[in-house]
Amino acid sequence: MALPLREFYSITRAAELLGCTVDDCVSWAMSGYIRLHLSIRSAYGWVSPFDTSYFCDDKKAHGLFEEFNKLSVQYLGESIPFNFDVDMPTNKRNEFVMMMREQCQKISEIYPYVIEVIDDLDASYFYHCIHYESEKYTCHRFSSVLSLYPIASNIGGEYLKRLEALGVKRRNKEDGAYFVRIFGYWALGPEFFIFHTLKKTILAGMMPKMFMAGSNFNVTLCVDKDFSFEIDELFISKKDFLSIRSIIDGKHSNGSMPRKYNIGLGFSRDIFKIEAEYRGKEEPSSVALPQNNKPERISARMRDVLALLIDECFDGEKSPTKIAEMLESLAREKWEKDFTISKDTVRNWLKKK
Repeated sequence: MALPLREFYSITRAAELLGCTVDDCVSWAMSGYIRLHLSIRSAYGWVSPFDTSYFCDDKKAHGLFEEFNKLSVQYLGESIPFNFDVDMPTNKRNEFVMMMREQCQKISEIYPYVIEVIDDLDASYFYHCIHYESEKYTCHRFSSVLSLYPIASNIGGEYLKRLEALGVKRRNKEDGAYFVRIFGYWALGPEFFIFHTLKKTILAGMMPKMFMAGSNFNVTLCVDKDFSFEIDELFISKKDFLSIRSIIDGKHSNGSMPRKYNIGLGFSRDIFKIEAEYRGKEEPSSVALPQNNKPERISARMRDVLALLIDECFDGEKSPTKIAEMLESLAREKWEKDFTISKDTVRNWLKKK
């Protein structure tokens, strides 16, 4: 009997079940096909105020209309009384967004858990922006955001001082309402991917974005000291797991995965400055991405053969890190050229099916 799917899989477990490598998963995240999440107990940052202009371009406005019109029919028994037109002038688009805002509030009053059925990333972002502005918190099943204003604890006050030390000024009380604490599963933003490399160390003073699970709603983190994470601490959502599996199972005729996520959303223009900050700092945990997006399938028999060869050649060594180092050393000796292989690839070889 098949087990029910998990809502989130660790990246190593997902790669094992899908028959691909961890590097493949990182590559797909870099390309916007999937997202990689961290499980956060508590972190501080800030959210931007509701921005009407973000939702006014053709694609986002049309998606917003389709999603909320469907929800309006389902929960209010009526279509949205608006003639949507992609050629609308700016003032008409602003009017449209305000109407979507009113409709969203009506639906959420009748069905408070409507967010659970919103599948569109920007419609979810729209909902969370509105809900946060009115309630000063918003949450999904797996991600939560809580305002720090008014400050109810010493840690909140200390956090605001650290923000100001980083140059984030509180101009008035309204601005303070956007200082937040987050917890739950949050997806890595574009600042974690620099020049085709996953950065597993974020330096103090950087301001990376993280995205709420299943949404484009994002929070800018306050990083007052360096922090790092391991590859095993990353998670893939059930939805993205199923997207990969559908490609492997041949359910898409063209064999390509839909690009669902815009990794450039909110991307810092100071990319070269960011890279310069890393230069000279050793970061052994960075992961180089592969050059293709095809899953590497390894049969059970091939795994057994690789395990036997490794056991024979390296005197029973079991550590993937040490085996990767020995393979690189052997390649330099035999081929007289640089050869790199990650410990995750070796770990994938050694796993028993």
